[in-house]
Amino acid sequence: MSVDGKWIVATTQTYILVVPTECSNGKLGFEHRMGKEKPNPWKLQIHVKDIAKYKINSINFSPARFNNYNSSSGEHTSIVASTGPFLITWNFKKI
Repeated sequence: MSVDGKWIVATTQTYILVVPTECSNGKLGFEHRMGKEKPNPWKLQIHVKDIAKYKINSINFSPARFNNYNSSSGEHTSIVASTGPFLITWNFKKI
């Protein structure tokens, strides 16, 4: 979960889900029922070209985490996970 509680990362074997928890009224899904406001998660995965380029035989992600919290802006800057010998980083601002 992000420091501010507005985002959750969920890890599966082959992809990462990034789920926003903030409702339109500004409350978080932990404080208020989301009901029909449930947001669609973003799916992060390794691009097929990168799998071929780096000769990744199988993907088995370690638990993903938010990384590089910028205290001056109050935002996370990246999400990280690993698979085998590879460390994978996604730019959170682009998600």
